[in-house]
Amino acid sequence: MSKFISAKYTRSTLTVQYLADNGDILLRSGGTIPWRFNNPGDVRPSKVVKTAIGSGNTGKNGTFSIFPDYQTGRKEAKALLRRAYNDKTISSAMYKYAPPSENNTEAYISYICTKTGLPPSTPLSSMSDSDLDSMVDAIEKYEGFYDKTNRHEKWIHTAAVTLSDGTKPLAKQPVIVKTNGKEKKLETDNIGQLPLLPLTAGQTIELSVPTVLGGLKSIGSIPAQQKSTACLFTCDLQTVQESTHVHYASDITPGNKPIIHYKIISGDTLSAIASKFKTSVSELKKDNNLTSDLIFPGDYLVINAEASDSDDNVTIEVDDESDGDSDAATTESNAATTTPAAAPTPAATTPAKPVAASTPAHTPASKSGAARVAAPASHNSTAHKPATPVRSNQGTGHPIAAFDATSPEAPWMAAAIGEAKRWHGQDEKVITKGTDYHELVGDNMHTLVGNAHPWCAAFVNWCLHNGNPPYPMSTVPESRRSSQIFRTDKNFRKIDKPIYGAIAVYSHGNGKGHVGLVYAKSKSGGIVLLSGNWDDRIAFADKATGLKENQLAGYYVPSTYLKHALDEIKSGPKLMETTATELNNEIGISRRKKHHTTR
Repeated sequence: MSKFISAKYTRSTLTVQYLADNGDILLRSGGTIPWRFNNPGDVRPSKVVKTAIGSGNTGKNGTFSIFPDYQTGRKEAKALLRRAYNDKTISSAMYKYAPPSENNTEAYISYICTKTGLPPSTPLSSMSDSDLDSMVDAIEKYEGFYDKTNRHEKWIHTAAVTLSDGTKPLAKQPVIVKTNGKEKKLETDNIGQLPLLPLTAGQTIELSVPTVLGGLKSIGSIPAQQKSTACLFTCDLQTVQESTHVHYASDITPGNKPIIHYKIISGDTLSAIASKFKTSVSELKKDNNLTSDLIFPGDYLVINAEASDSDDNVTIEVDDESDGDSDAATTESNAATTTPAAAPTPAATTPAKPVAASTPAHTPASKSGAARVAAPASHNSTAHKPATPVRSNQGTGHPIAAFDATSPEAPWMAAAIGEAKRWHGQDEKVITKGTDYHELVGDNMHTLVGNAHPWCAAFVNWCLHNGNPPYPMSTVPESRRSSQIFRTDKNFRKIDKPIYGAIAVYSHGNGKGHVGLVYAKSKSGGIVLLSGNWDDRIAFADKATGLKENQLAGYYVPSTYLKHALDEIKSGPKLMETTATELNNEIGISRRKKHHTTR
């Protein structure tokens, strides 16, 4: 059964728009505020009220909470009376609950006493649960919840569309939406999702994206249907534009080698990296202040060495093919497929833009295919003979441009590794004071501490949300506390084998279990996970320390990452081989004396 997950109010039309987790929209207009807002007690927003899915400013009457259903709104009204007015009498409580400046308070009190059969001097603390229910009954009737005058409801089916390049969401991508001969230009948000598209009976929705040459590239269509749907369109069309550098590059001498920022990927070793860049392990350790040979996928190494062979993880400069002195360079590719996909998800925070020429890159080459490792560049003064001009395939002296890009390998893992290093084994009592993952993902839990607040799933969702680029979290905010949600949420897909960054879900039965991120291959067999809420902290662990093989429910990845994941599985996953103990020791996560536990 669908559930409302968000709501917004338009005061000019007296309409609340409720969004369900399956994409359906309910428009509720007219009637009274308690009815429109599912708020029979006219409860106002506060930090204590956690079940509201929105709020609305009604003008002179102020702002009220919007609840997902009548039962939730009534429960909050009753809880408010116990929480804020329990030490008052019916009379004194109502003078605060419904002050004379906004109500006929005496008439309100008289109505309640008539309906409950209790005198105005009755303390709420002396009232039974049944008595309090009678008081709530009276309040919702007096406030007009049951007034059916001018009520209107309308259901709308929608299509939730997500765009991906097969590895990551396509953020800020312009899309042309054509329905019934009419075109509208929209743009995806930071997690690759378009605004919900209303579905009209008998009408097909056609989607296209602009190309760099000014035309349109069709990426697919959504057939007419009578229910809400969610679609993922995989489209590898990308347009990248950047200002060019100066026309000449300085000659590289043994004392003036380029500095390369290399992003470590799963399966890398210091010896392999040293060989690739024609340097030594000792030099890498010296330049990066490393005390051991252990390196972490997702981290960066500074390499001062000879230019390497072609490599996908170093900053790339691409020649501009244009014949004139263009000040920008562009690259593009095309393809499109579509599969059923994710339901709508709240927008994520915009990540910081990588710094050109110092951020490791993973980007297609130019249209001509010319690409090389970035080198320091400067414009020679008149006192020196100009260096050899940088050439493109089509001319001489054309400038070059550095394109920002990032490795496609599980970008959310950088956030996970950063948190592990930040807290280096601190207990959840310490972590929750600085970073409450429940609060940050909006799952209506407000501390990491205690058996009633499991946070392994909140940690995974937070890492996804804080990747660069960000990825969608699980659809319904309240579900972000559940380790099992990744098995059923449409924003995620199951894969057959563990790859770096995959979400490993373990089930203990009764809807409980544990979830973590695949980090490495264990020397003792199985996998090493990086997870939150492992012994009440963020730590590395393997199945031998408490996670049993028969409890593994499966491996999952964001739907927008699925194509890349399947390609990696096909080519053979490359996981580093280590142990959880080695990784924990390297970061400074001490071993706990108690048995390893999750909750």
